[in-house]
Amino acid sequence: MRWCELAFDDANRATTKRYELLNEELRALGVETEFEAVQCSKADLEPTLEKLRADFQAIRFSGETGPAVLPFLTRIPASISTLRSADSLVCEDGNWWPRCFLVEGVNQTFADDKSSIDLSGSVFILGATSKARAVVAALSRIGFGRMIISDPDEKKCQAFVEELRKSYFGIQFQATPRTLVTQLPGVCSVAVNTLVDGDDASGVAELAYFNFLKVGGVWLDLALFPLNQALQAEAVSVGGTLVDGYRVLAETDALWIAAAFPSKARPLEKFDVASYASRLRKAGTQG
Repeated sequence: MRWCELAFDDANRATTKRYELLNEELRALGVETEFEAVQCSKADLEPTLEKLRADFQAIRFSGETGPAVLPFLTRIPASISTLRSADSLVCEDGNWWPRCFLVEGVNQTFADDKSSIDLSGSVFILGATSKARAVVAALSRIGFGRMIISDPDEKKCQAFVEELRKSYFGIQFQATPRTLVTQLPGVCSVAVNTLVDGDDASGVAELAYFNFLKVGGVWLDLALFPLNQALQAEAVSVGGTLVDGYRVLAETDALWIAAAFPSKARPLEKFDVASYASRLRKAGTQG
């Protein structure tokens, strides 16, 4: 199977490393698969997408291509309409369908340990990003009712929150400027980073105090290539509990395999999620 990653030509390419490792993992299992990383400008997105649908059997989106492709698709499930983003395009019975496997990856990870999470607390998310959309969808499904969003771009963050309010009824959303993050009270049961250091290091630096995280609260970093190990250590030092972001991505990729590969060629019975997560962790922590 030929599959590709589509990203804008000005995007951080950290996800490419993950997909290259996934392709190596699949080939090591004897799966005939070929991966290619594709970049395009925002102006060329529509013709590039058309060409990729002709040349590949599956497409994965990185960065902000996920929200940007939706206007060019004719079949959009209700869940994706609410999410307003996708991380993959999968061909089923000759039809292309947008999917967001990260929602299920996050949901599955937290649902497995739901009893130990305080749903009465808030969720803090750094980054008004496509990954943040998936986190909102997953954690609202689990039962969280209050979410705080912060992004270095304050106008972008406010627009993002206004959009979320229109899609998720009964959930309180708050946009917090990064300069005020250190003044937030410790009311968050879960905190998630979706910003890569290289995207805005000062934005990530605002997390360092973890004043917003409850004792025993959960810290999940989804910006993993490279992993900010100082943030991990600080989260633990203030009494936080770590959720392995590499495991979340490995579970997400396993879900993609189940949907993207033809049933006869599906390698899931041989795909070791824990081993693959370990490979991702090694790549991320070694920079």
